[in-house]
Amino acid sequence: MAGFCLIGCATPHHEIVLTIATWGDPVSTDSYTKSLNQLYKNFELDHPGVVIKREVVPDQYVSKMVLDHDAGAQADILILDAASAALFINNHLVKNLQPQVQADPNFHLQDFYPSTLAIADRGKAIYAIPQDFTPMVIYYDKSKFIKYNVPFPKDNWDFADFLKTAKALNHPPNCWGFVFGNWMPGWVMWLWNNGGDVLNLSTKRSLGTLNSPQNCQTFQFLNDLVNTDKVSPSPSAQNSLGIDLFANGDAAMTVSGHWSLVGYKQSPIDPKTGKPGLNWKNLGVAPMPHNTPTPQTVIYESGYAESSQCRHPKLAWEFIKYMTSYKVQMVYNQSGIAIDARKDVAEARATSNLEKEFLATVSGGRSPYGSKINNYTLVEPIGQSALEAVLTNHVPPKQALTEAAKQIDNELNIP
Repeated sequence: MAGFCLIGCATPHHEIVLTIATWGDPVSTDSYTKSLNQLYKNFELDHPGVVIKREVVPDQYVSKMVLDHDAGAQADILILDAASAALFINNHLVKNLQPQVQADPNFHLQDFYPSTLAIADRGKAIYAIPQDFTPMVIYYDKSKFIKYNVPFPKDNWDFADFLKTAKALNHPPNCWGFVFGNWMPGWVMWLWNNGGDVLNLSTKRSLGTLNSPQNCQTFQFLNDLVNTDKVSPSPSAQNSLGIDLFANGDAAMTVSGHWSLVGYKQSPIDPKTGKPGLNWKNLGVAPMPHNTPTPQTVIYESGYAESSQCRHPKLAWEFIKYMTSYKVQMVYNQSGIAIDARKDVAEARATSNLEKEFLATVSGGRSPYGSKINNYTLVEPIGQSALEAVLTNHVPPKQALTEAAKQIDNELNIP
């Protein structure tokens, strides 16, 4: 009867439904979904009378969660994405889990990477228990480095080292030195690693920070990679090709997260030429080049949160604790799409040099701004437009960044 008392002294005749909201494909039948469903089934078997219902939102997840809250129809548990966590936390859509953590002698925050916990904390309060994450890194194809007799990247390389390496590897169209994409979540680290930033961390103002001399220098560096040194095709040229040049075996370096490994391991073959693509066994991972004392990257993470309208808080905590346990995460993390937020699981699964190289970048991880600042998603299109103006329309970096900073302050209502 202990299990029944945990969920409010239910009886087998009164089914309790625990709802979990997440994003993805609602009709997916892949191995990941099958594994997840089995984990849910195991929880149900351990809690008679409980049914786990997964509410999958294929797009506009954040908007749907806000509407559900306003309508009083929230799921019990929400999967919180680091890039939008601030909106949920700052607007009280989720609960502080610190009381449950403190009251549970079998749960230990020390099991998780501090950088993942920091994403959803507010002082002593914590609003989500991290599940998995990825730092953004430099991927490189070792076979290209060997072919062109170029030394592998070192942990302490700077922007000049990176450019020298990219030039030595640059033999287009069969081997570009680097593939640069104009996606702000994937390039914001370049600003950080040259001593710049997007916002003043105290005032949240962008003007005076985004258009700093350091950021102007970084934008000029990125522009030169494409337009002057030509070690990367322009983002528009890449889009016209309709392929991932790095995965296709036509580039030596790129920036991405752990999720890309899933695609890289498929080793695509060009349907037109029959040319084999990237052999993932040749992959290496390096930290971001940095003109700062240490490299910095961004941590993109997802975690479990209890909604402010949760109908079964004790049961929800038991589910969160179950899903973030060592036993369950060793099964869940088999997909390889991300690094486990539990240190013991991540280290146990890091059996290859590639995974160990990923873990080595974690210490330099920073929370994305969307985890602390409401509506930060409005900032990223502005940043991308500013860089596009520099790359394509040859607008001076100072002008593009100043205009972008003014737009950002306007969007975030900074006077």
